Amino acid sequence: MQHSHTVVPAQPGFNTIEVVHSDASPPSYILSPVIAWLVEVVPVQGRNTPTTFVTPITVEDSPGSSAVVRPDGSVSGLDDQVWPSIAAWLSAYSEDIA
Repeated sequence: MQHSHTVVPAQPGFNTIEVVHSDASPPSYILSPVIAWLVEVVPVQGRNTPTTFVTPITVEDSPGSSAVVRPDGSVSGLDDQVWPSIAAWLSAYSEDIA
């Protein structure tokens, strides 16, 4: 198997979230609509199953984004952790930088 890249159009309602002022209480943030997903399939030597990475693509190209807000309002982190809301994600973010 070879390393492959595929771009898949995103369904409406997905946004990246990026904290812009972490010193504010609560921290302020911006949302950038996800327009597509970059899906990378990377073979791993010695394993039959490749590793898959999915990266959101936005018009603004938000390199500082660390999470994606889903259409249902939940937030998914890059480490596969899920928070029930933006408020819960911001609370965890604030604890991490304190």
